[in-house]
Amino acid sequence: MMAGFAVAGCCAPPRAQSETREDPCLPDAEGPPGARMFQKLDPQRTGRVTLEQFVAHRAARFRWLDANGDGEVTRAEFDERRGSGSAAERADAFARLDRDGDGVVPRREWDADETSRFESIDADRDGFVTRAEFLADRQRVCAERKRPRGAP
Repeated sequence: MMAGFAVAGCCAPPRAQSETREDPCLPDAEGPPGARMFQKLDPQRTGRVTLEQFVAHRAARFRWLDANGDGEVTRAEFDERRGSGSAAERADAFARLDRDGDGVVPRREWDADETSRFESIDADRDGFVTRAEFLADRQRVCAERKRPRGAP
């Protein structure tokens, strides 16, 4: 797959949320929720991101979460690195990544999820995610996360 693809300048190791106290659903110094995240995906400030850039950036995040470097992120690694949020919020976040529910997220599962995530954000299907598309998706995701479990 594209796991070996690298984009210069896009993949600085992410900092722990507990370090930066970032909440991806709150406005930040760059603007609305998601603005700072998009800036990390688009360091050259082109206003749009390719699938390769998106996957490369997210691959750096996977490597950071995979503390022991075995190619899988366990719940323990995730909780240690993610750091912020309640136990229930961390459990929900890990469950979204662990699609098959086996307690680990291998790199292949992560990459497949990232490709489908990119495609779902690319609203006009032009092969790029623009800042506006990314921010609209962030707004949708945050609204879903605020909904009580089982609510439509």
